[in-house]
Amino acid sequence: MKNSINKITLSGNVGTQPTIKVIANNKKRAYLSLATHEFIKTTDGKIKRLTVWHKVVLSGRLSELSENTINKGAAIQIAGKLIKRIKKNKEGFIQTVSEIRAKDLVIVGKA
Repeated sequence: MKNSINKITLSGNVGTQPTIKVIANNKKRAYLSLATHEFIKTTDGKIKRLTVWHKVVLSGRLSELSENTINKGAAIQIAGKLIKRIKKNKEGFIQTVSEIRAKDLVIVGKA
């Protein structure tokens, strides 16, 4: 069986200031939301902008970089892999969470 590939590249605008959390062994992890946009033509011929929000997780040197240089509204490009995990919310219901674990980050424009 051939290896499968789990790779995603997104280019968009940061929707939230990165949240930094300290995890095991004093390592940092940064969490942010990223908005991507696409334009579609509706049935009546008008152009409509669709926005999709993505949860992004940055670890190691990328979390340190985000802590000091990324602000809400910044244009960035990330590459990484898609992770799905299951967790319980505050009410005790099970949720499936999708997030992108970034391996590479390029700051395209500052906010």
